[in-house]
Amino acid sequence: MSKIAVIKSNIDSFECFFLDILQRELPKNVDVFGIYKTWMFTSPLLKSSHVFSFPKESFCNRYFLGDWIQKVQKYDAVILFDNGANPYVIQLLRKNNPKARLIFWNWNSGLDPKRHRLLQQLEYEIWSFDKKDCQSLGFRYNVQFYTDRIPVASKGVPRDFVFVGRDKQRFSLLSQLDKTLDQADLTRYIRVLTVSPQNCLKSSLYSMKNISYKKILAEEMKSRCIIDIVKEGQEGLTLRVLEALFLNKKLLTNNQKVKELDFYDSNNILSFKTEITAEEILRFLNRENRNVSPHVKERYSVYAWFRNFCIE
Repeated sequence: MSKIAVIKSNIDSFECFFLDILQRELPKNVDVFGIYKTWMFTSPLLKSSHVFSFPKESFCNRYFLGDWIQKVQKYDAVILFDNGANPYVIQLLRKNNPKARLIFWNWNSGLDPKRHRLLQQLEYEIWSFDKKDCQSLGFRYNVQFYTDRIPVASKGVPRDFVFVGRDKQRFSLLSQLDKTLDQADLTRYIRVLTVSPQNCLKSSLYSMKNISYKKILAEEMKSRCIIDIVKEGQEGLTLRVLEALFLNKKLLTNNQKVKELDFYDSNNILSFKTEITAEEILRFLNRENRNVSPHVKERYSVYAWFRNFCIE
């Protein structure tokens, strides 16, 4: 049986949530590592390293990266998540294990051309959840994954809709949708995360507050419907789609590709392009939510995602 490592960011509550999921649900022959030492979680210096290259190699080994550095040479295959995988980390993995099968999991749409070229030069396999990226950039396809083991309790007053996420050129559509929900007298929790005080002055939908992933899940559990807005050209599923699936919530999305999903049901999912009326939303919200077969949900499980890499 092959010895396998998974390396992913552990910088914040979102990354740590999925790190824990992988540690719990992957097979016993898979070791899961946080890319950084745990004491670096809240370091401003670490956060800047996501954008800029690390300093000298010896400094990185000592002060930033986890103990996977000393262990990586013993693995037959390594799955590296994109967040935090800067050029230094990418090169270090190949340098320390020149014969391993290296898989780069591109957990976002698109890929920086420089990083793309480096991955190709070092013979990484690049995999993505976005079929459009796979077709245009030559990546291999795998599903998004989620879990049904969500350790968060629902507390507080129920509401109708929820969205929490960064702007990513989605604010205009979210603002328009917020007005439509207001016309329908529907309750909602919409927070567009920003680092700009000027944005907060423009709209109450913007927030500079750090909202943990646990808090986001709690807000989603209290809500009847999760809002999912994708940027133009994206076809891959965001995690909000799978959150709605595994939390048994309705989904309102501008991603037209959801109609091709094996779990698509017009009672559960409403898609629109750029505009939608209050009447359409109310009709959708009043439809009974239908259960999705556990067999269908299993196709989007952690184990199914791992199995699709065909690591023997």
